[in-house]
Amino acid sequence: LSQAQILTTVCLFFEGHLLEQQRRVHEYCSDAENRGDLRTAAALRSGLNNIAWLLRDDADGATEALSYARRVWPPLPRSHITVQALVAEAQILLYRQCAEQALTCANQAYELLQQLSSRPMQLIQQATLWLTARCALSSGHPSDQHAQLMGQVQHHIQALQAIRSPWAALLARYLDVCRQVAAGAREPTLFADLATTCHERRWLLFAYIADFRCGQLLGGEVGWQRCQTALSWLAAQGVKQPRRIIDLIAPCGEALLT
Repeated sequence: LSQAQILTTVCLFFEGHLLEQQRRVHEYCSDAENRGDLRTAAALRSGLNNIAWLLRDDADGATEALSYARRVWPPLPRSHITVQALVAEAQILLYRQCAEQALTCANQAYELLQQLSSRPMQLIQQATLWLTARCALSSGHPSDQHAQLMGQVQHHIQALQAIRSPWAALLARYLDVCRQVAAGAREPTLFADLATTCHERRWLLFAYIADFRCGQLLGGEVGWQRCQTALSWLAAQGVKQPRRIIDLIAPCGEALLT
């Protein structure tokens, strides 16, 4: 039951059913607590699902949820739970626009993932690689470290491609487009083609965020309209600070800050 609930809420996030994702996370947390299942109650507040609070622009609530998770199910020094907690912490820091701190935290999660003796769940592996690459893309390190950061992003893109799952492949492609734009590419078709693919696969959150980035690159009235359509969709899904979520999901360095 617990794994099914966690997978369901993550799927809702990727598919863009954000209001339902938020509702289910809070419902499942209460249900787990009522059953005395503290492990599930902690897991639902960690990892990717912690974004349920960020979608409401409640970074303090996300931090409190993570603190609860660490309190009721203390992470072991080397465990999947510790990785999940670090992923949530890094994502909160990234949402708060503390990119360098987020990268440090995400790198800890990635390094710990490499040290685990047991094979990590594919979902945890994908989430950690995706997050670490996003933190590197968002980081404002001096130009002499830019090449190193972009090399890290490329390494994680290749690692996602090696997983050979539809989710991992699309996350890798998404990151690669963000990397190209961060490096100076300005062709609107980069995000336009990505948006088309995401719409076709019904990854609506990623589709509309790619639409927004495409609109930024297009500029003018057409670009403005595309951006507004994306912002309206995000607002309808209960996203309180759409531009913050766009920067969280599709960071392009300083090239396309919203």
